Amino acid sequence: MERLPKRGEVVFLPFPFSDLSASKNRPVLILQPTTRGDMITCQISSRDYADPQAITLGPNDFVEGGLPLVSYVQARKLFTAHASLMTRPAGIIRIQVLEAVIEHVVSLLRGQQGK
Repeated sequence: MERLPKRGEVVFLPFPFSDLSASKNRPVLILQPTTRGDMITCQISSRDYADPQAITLGPNDFVEGGLPLVSYVQARKLFTAHASLMTRPAGIIRIQVLEAVIEHVVSLLRGQQGK
């Protein structure tokens, strides 16, 4: 699945564990495609892990496609990956949801932990 992704797309790719011991094929949100086929992504999980920065992602949050379960965008789990790692598409989220995720990522970078 080598193509250039778009902001707001949800795709599957091998997302590494934080200790880099392994990876798991899981959905990610494309926050921003960058140069040379790289993209900044945010992990999506079907568990919320009681994370105050997690953004709920349900069926109505997609304008196209979707995920089989209500899921949570993990604003704390960012990863830069090459587009060639994408294994399959899942859908495209509403722009309002994308903007909310970006706001949460920015608040984390500014040291603000709550919503």
